[in-house]
Amino acid sequence: MKFKVSNKTSDNQSHVPNFLSALYDLLDTGERYRDFIRWNETGTQFVVADIERLSSQVLPILFRHKNYSSFVRQLNIYGFHKGKDENGYDIFRHEIFLRNRRDLLGYITRNQKRQKDSSSESGKSVARKSQDNFIQRIYDEINKLQSEQLTLEDKVSKLEHKAEEIDLSAQSMMTDFYKRYLSLLPYREMQTTIG
Repeated sequence: MKFKVSNKTSDNQSHVPNFLSALYDLLDTGERYRDFIRWNETGTQFVVADIERLSSQVLPILFRHKNYSSFVRQLNIYGFHKGKDENGYDIFRHEIFLRNRRDLLGYITRNQKRQKDSSSESGKSVARKSQDNFIQRIYDEINKLQSEQLTLEDKVSKLEHKAEEIDLSAQSMMTDFYKRYLSLLPYREMQTTIG
């Protein structure tokens, strides 16, 4: 089975490492490898249910080795966290490695060892800063959308008020018209009896 490896994402034009693209493609293949590697129910983690089959059938094709420990080390380099599920299977998660969100892959970067620098404002890793920037952009977008929503709600309220005014004005005009019509009826009857 060949996996399509994409180095670019549509929204984020930064380089996506082949390792992450291949892993994402593997998880998206569905049923073929589902017995030994798959997304969890929520799509926020992936589960390795059969290490032996993964090591013998997939790792040599995608990653040119059969060593599961090397695979795990590579995941660690990109900031994945390992755990166990209720069945004792290995699970791996990363805050922005999510099912149906290939567009986020470009934000996942290798953890780089940083030398201590007295001029450095923070000890955050490059990956963490990238995640923080991404999260900040999401918050900014949410704030922008909320502001637009308030503006639209205000416009709708003004339009509703204007519609009520027009309705009242129309009712008033109809009432005036009807009163005038009634006031002219006696004259019209007189003209028909005279004429």
